[in-house]
Amino acid sequence: MRAVSIVLTAVAAGAAAYVISFDYRRRNSPEFRKQLRRNERKHRKNIELGKEKELQQSKDDLKGLIVQSLQEEPTSVNSAEEFEMQMSKELMKIDSYLHQGEKKYNDMVVSIYRLLVIHPMPKQIIEALKDNIPKVSCLMT
Repeated sequence: MRAVSIVLTAVAAGAAAYVISFDYRRRNSPEFRKQLRRNERKHRKNIELGKEKELQQSKDDLKGLIVQSLQEEPTSVNSAEEFEMQMSKELMKIDSYLHQGEKKYNDMVVSIYRLLVIHPMPKQIIEALKDNIPKVSCLMT
């Protein structure tokens, strides 16, 4: 028991010494402060690059899903009945994906794209959906 308390005391003393040393260098050494600022800027830049790469990867994945969807099931509409049927089908898919949460957002974006392809006035569809799907609307632009 005594050995454990000695070890813990030594570790605590070492940690306290490091904290005091770090604080002293931070206050009194201009080079150390510059190094800290450089490291902080580099860290922020890496985080931003990671976010940009993630966003680009997400966009590329969506493009791939859209192309695959259009190859599997083309959106050619020949009559008013087919148009209505296709519209209602895509709207039902969008509604179902919306209620399933974030895991289905990519599928929802594909359905939105398919809806925009077949609708004669896609701008109206975008405006109607922006209010209902705020998180996904940023991916549509």
